[in-house]
Amino acid sequence: MSGALPNPCDVAVTEGHVKVEQAVLRAEPGSPVTALSAGDDAHFDAGQATPAVARGIVAQHKGAWREGKIYLDDLQLGAALDEINRYSRTKLVLADETMQHMTISAVFQTGDTKSVLFSLDELFHLKARQEPGRIVLYRQGE
Repeated sequence: MSGALPNPCDVAVTEGHVKVEQAVLRAEPGSPVTALSAGDDAHFDAGQATPAVARGIVAQHKGAWREGKIYLDDLQLGAALDEINRYSRTKLVLADETMQHMTISAVFQTGDTKSVLFSLDELFHLKARQEPGRIVLYRQGE
């Protein structure tokens, strides 16, 4: 695979091997190269000298949307909702930013908002309020 990657960029390898070359302004000999194999997941950012690389289960679930599934592996709630919202017309939003740091591990069917809301109520006691174009998640008493 060759070509310029957007910045920032996530690369998940589900099979085979990939080498990613980082260039400051243009590809030059000696630019940092990261070798990734099946099961690896890397996040590249221009401000970082080396990418953040996760080995194993993370990359295996990146293509799960093809099977209609979303895997959340110890993900902060804010990031989890971003992933869930990719597959739903009605967006889930947090009423309070302090809730975004709670972590969740779960598997959901894409577009199954009802199961997500049930799980968030069971796990974190979050309630849901329907608003035009979105569902706001809040703690009881807010």
